[in-house]
Amino acid sequence: MTSSPRALALSLAICLAACGGGPDSATIDATGSTAPATTSVPPAATTPTVVATPSTASSGSPSDFSSDSPSDSSSGASPGVGGGAGAYFQALDDQSAVDGVAAPDSPAAAYGSYLANFRAASTALGFPPSLDATIEAVDAGFDLVDASNQRIEFRDVQVDGEGHVVSFSRNGTPIADSVWTAPTSPDGDLGAGDAFAFANDRAFFVVLDVSNGTDGALAMAGVTFSQGGRQVASDPAIDTYPGELAAGETRGMFFGTPGLADAERGPVTVTIEARRVDGAGEALATEVTLQPVS
Repeated sequence: MTSSPRALALSLAICLAACGGGPDSATIDATGSTAPATTSVPPAATTPTVVATPSTASSGSPSDFSSDSPSDSSSGASPGVGGGAGAYFQALDDQSAVDGVAAPDSPAAAYGSYLANFRAASTALGFPPSLDATIEAVDAGFDLVDASNQRIEFRDVQVDGEGHVVSFSRNGTPIADSVWTAPTSPDGDLGAGDAFAFANDRAFFVVLDVSNGTDGALAMAGVTFSQGGRQVASDPAIDTYPGELAAGETRGMFFGTPGLADAERGPVTVTIEARRVDGAGEALATEVTLQPVS
């Protein structure tokens, strides 16, 4: 199976809007251009979003505005960004893991892991975000600035006694109000785990590992999100996943829905369905419950 270029562009544009977008929330597409701000997620594409095999991929991991190269200084840091909190925000800009710069199990750690896992999953599937940005230290915190001067404002930065970032606000919203995790490992014939989620006023997004414990290839058959009696399907314009999941394979995947853009600070259950490509057996289903991080 293959996906349309439009579906892939929509998927990356929406995800980058989730991760990036300055106070005016202009949408940044996969080519690095900007489009006028919108008030809703673009409509679903007419074909499911199915991405290429890993053989086409290059390496990397994400940030709010993704870049293919370090910032200008020889140390890889933008001018004026040093250790402590600066190292955390530089890690976001460099698309690198936040281990050692974010406090363990904190909202800052969850947000950094969401971004890094999204970048790793989409890159492995052949479509890495590729936008240029730099991190700038300002009097009130840090700004992430892209090539068109759009800004994400990180303020109210809190650190622990060892200088690890615990929490902050992102464009005025506490990051603790926007992140969920489910650190369980995938298991069973169809497994899901190692999940990190982020929500803004456009959609609810989750990146997670999905595993195939059967002896045959599986194809994704549907994803739903549930919270407090509400159940909504994922949006094909956001979803990014492989056409098939080989026997014994675990892959990172990305799903989202505008139906939970206003998700409350409570558990969110993601249910994933799959079927055998050869038609054998019954459909499989698994679920993972995301918990808010405080």
